[in-house]
Amino acid sequence: MWCPTGVSLRTVIVFNLYKWHILYIATNQGRISLFADDTNIFIVANDIATLFALTNSIAEDIFKWTVCNKLSINLDKTNYMLFKPSKHTDSSIESRNLTRVKCVKYLGVLLDDNLNWSQHISKLIKKVRSLTGILYRKKYVLRAECRRKLYFALVYSSLVYCIEIYGTAKRKWLNPLIIKCNSLLRILQDKTRFDHVRDLYITYNTLPVHLLYKLFLLKLMHQFIYSRQSLPIVISKLFCSNNDVHSFNTRLK
Repeated sequence: MWCPTGVSLRTVIVFNLYKWHILYIATNQGRISLFADDTNIFIVANDIATLFALTNSIAEDIFKWTVCNKLSINLDKTNYMLFKPSKHTDSSIESRNLTRVKCVKYLGVLLDDNLNWSQHISKLIKKVRSLTGILYRKKYVLRAECRRKLYFALVYSSLVYCIEIYGTAKRKWLNPLIIKCNSLLRILQDKTRFDHVRDLYITYNTLPVHLLYKLFLLKLMHQFIYSRQSLPIVISKLFCSNNDVHSFNTRLK
């Protein structure tokens, strides 16, 4: 298995193991969540000694489990990624048979080691760009309502997926995606570059990416306040209301 030889303080190491999906978040107690096909193991520590202990313990458990079940891990498809505070210098890590990567796909979202979501946004831009050329050539054989349905089926569905996460990216990363969406809407609606962008979104009753992010955040908080039980426990635990903290009659209760 893999053992790090040097990691800066307060870092997160992520293993991507092929074929089994075990999400291991090493906190004071630690917990494991199982998924379907591949494996992601998150190891969190505040000091190197604790990180060594957690890594060796997890590696030993996985090795025993695979041996008992007569399985093996494909090390050629196994890699790791390191998250660290930007102010820290890069850590030297030595490993056997594992490759360090800068980006990994997790549940349909591209995670990069800087967590600026540039890779995921670039993937969305490529998807919109590929559709732009196709729809530009074929738009004349499609009715207006059909074009609208294509936009929501192929583009909008991808834009809103996990937008609460990647929408936190800086505008310098989001702006190219917004521009590509504007161009696609102009093609679908037979508008020129002189038509106002706002009219494009009003026609389709939707919003640009940066405003969709705010909308979905508001919907999430509304659901937390008025229908908390409908949220997954993992999400609901991220927030707490003032009533959970105190019962004083304050203005912001």
